[in-house]
Amino acid sequence: MLQPMFFRGVFFLLTLSCPMLSFSQQEGQGFCEGLKRGNYFPLDIKSKKIVWYETYYYERLIGTKIFNDKTYFEFEQEWKEGQKDYLFLREEDDVVFQYEECCQEETVRFGNKIRKESAWVSISGEFEYKLKSDKQKLKTPYCEYKDLMVIEAKYKNNIFEFYYQRGLGYIGAKENGKLISFIVPEI
Repeated sequence: MLQPMFFRGVFFLLTLSCPMLSFSQQEGQGFCEGLKRGNYFPLDIKSKKIVWYETYYYERLIGTKIFNDKTYFEFEQEWKEGQKDYLFLREEDDVVFQYEECCQEETVRFGNKIRKESAWVSISGEFEYKLKSDKQKLKTPYCEYKDLMVIEAKYKNNIFEFYYQRGLGYIGAKENGKLISFIVPEI
């Protein structure tokens, strides 16, 4: 079995998160509801709480940073134990990019023009991504979601599926078919 630190590292690298909670919900929109025309990967999220295996973290939009003359939204991920990780994302021409500090370059995280079964590789070459579907369902302890986009991420011998809902963004993940992560209705 892999160590918890490994999972935290993989999640940090794989999160196609940046969803919402109460700050990004529109008036009248419930916690378990997306938007019919919303983006699967909104970058205007202020804060959210995410369960990841046996722990959790808060993800907060804390500002912007410039790398290679490009401006990225900076998200802080503060874990239950107090450790902090940072995620740098930007959008251009309907494509969301993540700046990879390891390689001082960016990786495509998501694109509205990416078609089902399209595949791409992270800039480090460690992760292979594939857009699986936009009609999936996911049951979490809080909600039963439908019409979700799913991005599969392969890392060594593990297969992760990351689930996104229009207007909410990231809502959960499975590893090898088992639920390992989900958003929580509190911030």
